[in-house]
Amino acid sequence: MVYLLIAIVLFAAMLVYFRIADRYNIIDRPNERSSHTKLTIRGGIFR
Repeated sequence: MVYLLIAIVLFAAMLVYFRIADRYNIIDRPNERSSHTKLTIRGGIFR
């Protein structure tokens, strides 16, 4: 039960972080010249 609660909290934190990253333009949106095909976080520990 505790692990399920932790998983839900972490998932919600991830969604909040993506909203903040989108607002402050720290998400790299791929274009035809990009080597990646999906949204990528710029900077931080997720690199």
